[in-house]
Order: sequence, then structure tokens, then C-alpha cells
Amino acid sequence: MNTTADTDKLKKASRRAALLALAAFLVVMAAIAHNVIRLNAIDTAIAEQEAVVTHRMQVIAGLEEEVERLTYAPELKPYAHAEELLEIRDVTGRQMYDFMLWIDPAAFRGGEIAEVTWRSDARELREVTSTDRTNGFSVTYRGTSCLPSVRVVLRYRGGSEETMDFNMCAALGW
Repeated sequence: MNTTADTDKLKKASRRAALLALAAFLVVMAAIAHNVIRLNAIDTAIAEQEAVVTHRMQVIAGLEEEVERLTYAPELKPYAHAEELLEIRDVTGRQMYDFMLWIDPAAFRGGEIAEVTWRSDARELREVTSTDRTNGFSVTYRGTSCLPSVRVVLRYRGGSEETMDFNMCAALGW
């Protein structure tokens, strides 16, 4: 009889051990499932934050480009250069120069400019029109002095015009 009682005790102990193992297994599985769910939520939150960071980086890059463009924007003005002609003077003895006037086409929407007309009251440069954008629509003249007032007329391909007054002497620092 002891054997049957011992067998019954062993069966009961085995069932308890199996139930305990099953409970432990279920607890471990529940913990794993809980961690997987939390991990997925964390992965989703990370992906959302990465999208926010990526968007903000794009905004920052755009702002940096805008600041760069504003900081180093080309000046919307004509330019002048004077080259002294050594040992060449006019009939009154004044020094002669070769003068050059031009614009920076990029600063003036260069691709849209059809021609530039340079006008002054000086006999050396009454009215000269340039259509050559490769040299900045430049014009040249030879004379003894700069021109304090040059009207620069930009004609765009669409037919519109922009006129500005240019103090060549100030640009040369004279």
C-alpha cells in the first residue's frame, strides 16, 4: 500500500510541478509579450522623433541657405574701371584713361536681360547699347574724366525696363 500511496503522492507532486512550470512558462511568455509590445511602441516613438528631427534638419538647411544668400547677395549696381594711359594726354595736357562700365548679370537676373543702354550727357558716352551678356553688357570709352551721372537702362526679354542712376566717379573712388 505504501507503493500506491507513494505513487499518488508522486503523481500529485508531478501535477503541481507541471502546473508550476506551466504558470512560470505563462509568466515568462506574458513578460516577453509585454516587452515586445513596449519595444514596438518605443520603435514607433523613435521613428516619429526621427521624422521630426529629419524635418527640422531640412528646415535648418533651408534657413542656412537663405542666410547665406542674404549675407552674400550680389549688389545690384553697375561697376566701373579706369585704366590710366601712361604718357597719353589730351590737347590741354590732362591725363587720358580708358574707362569700362559693366553690370554683374547674375545680380540683375542676367538670363532675363536682353540689353543694357548706358546714357550720359558727356560727349565721350552719349548713348551706347550692349547686348553681350558674356562681358556683363560692358561698354568702354576713352576720356579724361569719369562721369558723375550715367543712366543705366536694363531691358528685359519680356519687354520691361529698369532704369537706375550710376555715379561712376563714386564707384571709382574719385
